[in-house]
Amino acid sequence: MRAKGNSYTKVLFSPDGNSVVNGFNDGKVYRWRLSDNKLEKQFAFCDLSLFCISPDEAFLFGANEKAEIFIWDQRNTTQILRKFEPIPGVSSILQMQATEQNLMILGNNGRLYCFSPSSSRVECELQIGIQYITSFSLSPSTLAFITNKGVLYLYDFPEWYNHNIESRENKIKKGLEQDLAYTYVPSSQPQGVEVFEDCSSQASLNSSEDIIFTKLNRNPERQSSSSQNLSMVSQSPACQHELFKKLFGIAKLTPHESKINHCKMKRILSVTGEYPEKFRPLIWRFMLQLPNNVDSFAGLYSRGTHPSLVNCFQRFSKTSQNEFSRTERITSALCYWSSLLSQVEYLHELVSPFVAVYPGDDLSCFEVVMSLVLHWMQHWFEFFPNPPIVLMESIVNVLKLHSPGLVKYLNENAEVEKVIWAVLQNFLSKAVKRKDWLKIMDYLFTEWQSPEKIVYVVAAYFLRFERLIVKLKGNEIFAFLNTGREINIKKFVERVEEIWSNHGAPVACFNSKLPICQGQYPLFTAYPQYKVQTREELANEILAEMQEREEVRRYNICLTEKVKSLENRQKDLIERAKSLGMDNDDIIEQYHSELVLKKNTLLTFNS
Repeated sequence: MRAKGNSYTKVLFSPDGNSVVNGFNDGKVYRWRLSDNKLEKQFAFCDLSLFCISPDEAFLFGANEKAEIFIWDQRNTTQILRKFEPIPGVSSILQMQATEQNLMILGNNGRLYCFSPSSSRVECELQIGIQYITSFSLSPSTLAFITNKGVLYLYDFPEWYNHNIESRENKIKKGLEQDLAYTYVPSSQPQGVEVFEDCSSQASLNSSEDIIFTKLNRNPERQSSSSQNLSMVSQSPACQHELFKKLFGIAKLTPHESKINHCKMKRILSVTGEYPEKFRPLIWRFMLQLPNNVDSFAGLYSRGTHPSLVNCFQRFSKTSQNEFSRTERITSALCYWSSLLSQVEYLHELVSPFVAVYPGDDLSCFEVVMSLVLHWMQHWFEFFPNPPIVLMESIVNVLKLHSPGLVKYLNENAEVEKVIWAVLQNFLSKAVKRKDWLKIMDYLFTEWQSPEKIVYVVAAYFLRFERLIVKLKGNEIFAFLNTGREINIKKFVERVEEIWSNHGAPVACFNSKLPICQGQYPLFTAYPQYKVQTREELANEILAEMQEREEVRRYNICLTEKVKSLENRQKDLIERAKSLGMDNDDIIEQYHSELVLKKNTLLTFNS
């Protein structure tokens, strides 16, 4: 069976085995009846790279090179029944298979998705640690797939599906929004009908013929994406440092130099003020010397959602479901690495900005945040759960040196420590625009050998917006700090360097914690060393002390009254005995008899 003109790219039997569906390299799809070798159906407006048929043969599902999903009703193939946008995080689809209700999709990000066309949402998704799924096969009861490490996994499909649905529904009951628990995929119903020639007029296949399928209304032949990708790979340079080719001129590197050191990267940053967005993830990895501990990360990542995060879904910011899911998994991995971090309510706010920088690379995102915790947040948890007093006091000292009036104003209208903590808590991610925040991170990561510069960065932020802050009062100040502001990064960095070089204010001392060791991640040791009592705790402690003193006073009064009572009874007994002419032995004997009588009376009463 050979095609005229174009070539076949995919072929499959219909579920009943009576027809064959074939696709050509121009994206067109046809269905042929095997009983009489006649052209049975043509599918309208299709430009597909792969396709599959539902088990009941009611629908044909297809996907193009842009990862868009299409559905045709086989009773009327002259128009598209439904079109879905790409699943977030998927730029191309490697494999798809239809079940009775859902569509199993393998994305180029190595994840397996269970997509429901009826509800337009992803019901479940599957990833094994940081391994990539390369292929899968599904039967009604069993899901089998292979990872990039050559390992074959077998899952009980109904049990896996029901467990995922139950887990998502529990999150919704605990306060998670519906569109964060599930990924909803936008869909539309394309208008238009494509007119085909009558299938009965097409030539049938004779048993002796080997050229059978003629195609109508062909578009000009074009190169497929796979061949384009192969040509790109064959033409790609062998040296990975070619990625930095555009940066060579700025860094004054010769074409023969393959090493890019920190000094040359600083030169790039001083000229441009930022790193190119395309190369930023790679440059950050290079600057922080990330160890790429695949096995250690997989052990933390594969443990799923940390129990401490189950009840804090309402605090997660509004993002796409894909970003939310990745933020949840990376935050959970950090909590498994350190039990203290599971008590940090704002941890996901530190993770979320980096998730967008590393799409599809959870390992690098995890290690960047770990570097942040170990290196720049050394004094963060000394007084936990209270804010880092030493670090905030350092920032106050810098502000007092350069603008004492600003510190005085903040103390009069809001507690200066709370104002500083509002900016410091999320590492300025809410205080400045995202594009400017990325530039600040470029600067801090490049200057990683001076982690104390985070103090001067926060101080420079307050000095930059001093004129606006002094016009605000109370809650207006905090609202201002949570609204992203634009900054001139070159002038901002110059101001940071200026106040950093002026060592007139006492600042906390930082130790070097980078690079992270390879193989096994270091143990988290920055546990609280001190405890600061809040006003409420101090008031409760004073109240408890006063109550204890009151109880002691009452006890002393009761004891004094008891002693006086005993003395009076003893005096009365002696006087009565003397009046009767009794000696001391008789007095003691009578006193004992009275005590025994009272004891027997009490025992009788209790019984």
